[in-house]
Amino acid sequence: MKKNLAVILGGQRSGSTLLATALGQHPEITLNYPIRPEPKFFLKNNASQYCYNKYIEKYFSHIDESTKVILEKSTSYIESPMVIKRVLDLFPAAKFLIILRNPYDRLLSNYKFSVDNKIETRTLEDIFIHNVPPPALNNEVSVSPFDYVKRSQYPTLLKPIIETKCDFRIIFFEKFIQNIEGELTKIYQYLGVKDINGSNKIRVVNKSQVRINVSTSLEKTIKGHLENTILGTEKLLNVDLSFWKS
Repeated sequence: MKKNLAVILGGQRSGSTLLATALGQHPEITLNYPIRPEPKFFLKNNASQYCYNKYIEKYFSHIDESTKVILEKSTSYIESPMVIKRVLDLFPAAKFLIILRNPYDRLLSNYKFSVDNKIETRTLEDIFIHNVPPPALNNEVSVSPFDYVKRSQYPTLLKPIIETKCDFRIIFFEKFIQNIEGELTKIYQYLGVKDINGSNKIRVVNKSQVRINVSTSLEKTIKGHLENTILGTEKLLNVDLSFWKS
């Protein structure tokens, strides 16, 4: 029997791993394996030519009879709208989960991740004040690791996805970590699996968010690149994002 597919599209450094880990503990949801590197299967031009069985064999060979939903997490997908069509060609009833974070916090986390992984050698001042070009990459990547501002400009990323008229749900990182069980209940309902809150305890380990010390002037400069993002996201999704403004 063909399983339903849900895909976590991103955004990057917005809690997608936390979300995937939590959902993957549900007895009726099976997360792709291995988790890293992410599959990024539907970035391939010929993805739609693969059959269902080959996709399952490659990433979900560990499913059993209890699995109702298979879950793939590939955060690069949010930057590639053509992915939606490729997914729907293989899974016409697929659902998409998009988790978003305060765009400024996301940008800083993205930068820190690149530094910690020895991809980024510049300081924030180099990037946003002195316009120093990015360092050369030693390995091939699916998307540029230096698109810090672009990945925080949610209206630009979301509009092409919305235009596909796919079945998607937005989750906000800040609300998710404040009320994990309540948010998971909503997602379980959306995915069509039973609510296990109160019966099976979901174990979620959320690493502490390490803040980067940024001067007031530099913070103002960075936020200047993002000044229309929150308002644009509110308008596009018809939501109140005052918790991102405080």
